[in-house]
Amino acid sequence: MTIKSLHFEQISDLFKTKRVELNYTQYEIASFLGYTNAQFISNFERGVSGLPLEKIEKLCELYKIPKVQLANIILEEQKRKLYKLWSIDIKKKTSK
Repeated sequence: MTIKSLHFEQISDLFKTKRVELNYTQYEIASFLGYTNAQFISNFERGVSGLPLEKIEKLCELYKIPKVQLANIILEEQKRKLYKLWSIDIKKKTSK
């Protein structure tokens, strides 16, 4: 992950769910974000690639997702990844 893009499963799932609920196609979202091909959105929704931060912000606005909700998802997912990487028991918060 770079500072300029985010690659998180929960964000991908949330954005895909919102897209489907609002009856947008992947092509429509790609066009909205300035892409000529829907493959980029497909890759993002499947977790294959990340999405630049400015594009995530645009999708939050389109899908009416509060930025604080997205920030909480990012923080929780990063915490979970660190705990796994460092072998920290989430329930006990102790490392092995």
